Amino acid sequence: MLCFFTWWLIIEVLSLGAGAALPRLWARVGSWRSAAWRRAWKGAFALLLLSSLVYPLVYTPVRVRDRFPGARPPIGTLDGMAFMSVGSYTWPEDNLIELKYDYEALRWLLANVKGTPVVAEAALPYYREGGLRVATYTGLPTLLGAHQNEQRYAWQVGRRDGQVREFFNTQDIARALQLIRELRISYIYIGQLERAVYDPAGLAKFDRMAAEGYLEVVFENEEVRIYKVAELTQ
Repeated sequence: MLCFFTWWLIIEVLSLGAGAALPRLWARVGSWRSAAWRRAWKGAFALLLLSSLVYPLVYTPVRVRDRFPGARPPIGTLDGMAFMSVGSYTWPEDNLIELKYDYEALRWLLANVKGTPVVAEAALPYYREGGLRVATYTGLPTLLGAHQNEQRYAWQVGRRDGQVREFFNTQDIARALQLIRELRISYIYIGQLERAVYDPAGLAKFDRMAAEGYLEVVFENEEVRIYKVAELTQ
């Protein structure tokens, strides 16, 4: 079965090809002997073109109201993260994730983190789960990116995925420290998505590690906490 990305790529290539072929096709239609057929073809083309233009005009406001039922996102801004200030979604099932908390945390990372330290966050896909928000919006490296099974051997991806799960789920501080050193982790991001997929008992160890001096809480709001790994721990 072809994955979503493959289907998207096929559609994009066909769209580009159709656009390039349109002038030649239009000229060929103009050479038809039957004026009735020429008018019929051009009329059908105009109808399809107008129909495609109706969608963004009529349904964009509908989709915006569907995605942002409480308040619409800012208009006229170049901030690609601005939608997060009012946006929310449910995953998995009825678990509500309010993006404003991630928005605050991501802006803190952009303002305060220099270089390219590794940030540990939930290793989940983009499309439904909303994963990889730190890596996506800050450019900082994380433990496992998207579409890795299309770029690397399955055993490599599977091993790293297992390490990420173990890092978040284990209650053993010694093992967590070992993985921090092995994976060169500098920051740990715990938000609503991480709490939705990982063991609460495993996540609780990070507070214990902070109390013991292995980590430092450098950012916190109602739903997100960011830990920095102490230099002596790395």
